[in-house]
Amino acid sequence: MKVKYHKEFLNLLQEYPDQISKHLDELFSELLSLLDLENIVSIILLGSASRNELSFSFSSENKIDLHSDYEFVIITKRKIQKNIVDEVNNLIDNLESKWQIRSPLFCIDYGISTLQKFKHTPTTFWSFEVKSLGKIVYGEDAKKFLKDVNIENLDRGNLNELIIIRLWHMFIHMNNAYIEGRSSEYERKVINYYYARNILEIPTILLPRKELLIAGYRDRIKKLQSIDIQSWADFDEIFKEALKIKLNKSSEVNEKKLRQYFIKGYLRLLDIQSIEKFNPEHLRKHLKGFFKESFIRSMRTKYTHLVLFKNYYKFNIFSLKIFFYNNLRIYLILILVYLHYSIIEEDMNLKIEYLKEAFSYLRDISLRNLEYDKTVCYSNNVNILRENLIEFMFIWLYKRSMVDKSDLMEMYSWSEN
Repeated sequence: MKVKYHKEFLNLLQEYPDQISKHLDELFSELLSLLDLENIVSIILLGSASRNELSFSFSSENKIDLHSDYEFVIITKRKIQKNIVDEVNNLIDNLESKWQIRSPLFCIDYGISTLQKFKHTPTTFWSFEVKSLGKIVYGEDAKKFLKDVNIENLDRGNLNELIIIRLWHMFIHMNNAYIEGRSSEYERKVINYYYARNILEIPTILLPRKELLIAGYRDRIKKLQSIDIQSWADFDEIFKEALKIKLNKSSEVNEKKLRQYFIKGYLRLLDIQSIEKFNPEHLRKHLKGFFKESFIRSMRTKYTHLVLFKNYYKFNIFSLKIFFYNNLRIYLILILVYLHYSIIEEDMNLKIEYLKEAFSYLRDISLRNLEYDKTVCYSNNVNILRENLIEFMFIWLYKRSMVDKSDLMEMYSWSEN
C-alpha cells in the first residue's frame, strides 16, 4: 500500500537511523491497510519518538536495541469496530515479535479516540506535549482541536500524580535478577536507562512550579540550566548525565548515583528531605490539596476508589476513612518510597526494615493479611509484595488501558536470555 504520510512524519523519519525509520514506516503502512481510512481523522505519533528523543543502542552486529516505545493515538470520526481493534493488536504483536527488540523497555503502545472525545481532552501536561510536539503521521492536524494548555489552566493534581506513576514504573521494571543482586551487565544497563528516563521527569513536574511550561526533555534541561533554582543546584549534573544517557550520547553510568538521585529527587518534589517523619498523618497534612483535580477527573477518581473499595479494601472504619478522605495516593507514596529505599539500601537489615514498612502500608489498604515472610529470602518477599501491589495498581492505574495482568508480570520477569 502506497501511504501518503503527513509532512511532519516524513521530516521526522529523516532524523532517525534507517532501522527506526523502517520500523515506523512498516508499522504505519500496515496499520493504515487495516483501517477504514474514511473513518480516520488523524494518527498522531506521541512521546519520545515524536520528539526525536528515543533511547537506543546498537549491538556489535549493528542490530538496533530500543529502550523507548513507539506510542501513537488513532483519532476517528466514529468508534472502531472490535474486530478491527483485534486486528490492530495482532499486527502490533507480530511486529514486536518480528523485530526482536532485546530491551524489555520497548513496546508499541497506542490509544483510540473519537474526535469528539479528543476535543474534550483535559488540560493536562500530556495534552500540552501532544499539542506542542506530537507529529501527524496521517490525516489532518487534529492537534488544533486540543485546548491550549497554559500555567493557569494546567491540571496540577494530574501532574503531581506523575510522581506516583514514575515511582511505580521504575519498580515494576526492575527484574528479579536485579532485585536479587545477580543481574548481568546488560540487565543493569537497561535499568540504568530507565532510571535516567525517570530522573528526567523530575523537571517535568518541577518547572511548572516555577511558572514554566516546556515540552521535551532537551528543552526542559536547557531551561533549568538558565534559571537559578538554588534548592535544586545539586541536581544540575545528574540532569545533564541523565539526558546524555536518554539521548544515546553517553555510555558512562554511575549506577549508584542514578539510584540515589532518583529517590532523592522525587522526595524533594514532595517537599520532603528525609523519611524520618514519613507516615500517613504527616503526609496527609503536608500534601493537602497536592492532588487536587478538575471536577471530571475527581469523579473518575472517586469511581476508581469505589471499585477498589469493593474489591480490595478491608471493610472497616480505617479503610472507610481512607476512601472518604481520598488518602489512597498517600498510601501509594508510602509503599513505593519505602520499596525504593529498600532496594537501594546496601545494609541487609535496613533493606528488610524498609520492606517491612512497605508491607505494613499495603496491608492497610488490602483485603489480605500481608506480612514479611521470615521463612523466605528478601527478594522473594519483594516479589510477594509486588504481586499483591499489581492487583491493586491494575485497578488504580490500568483500568482504562489495554494492559492486562500478564503484561505487568512480564515487565519484571524478563532476563537477558
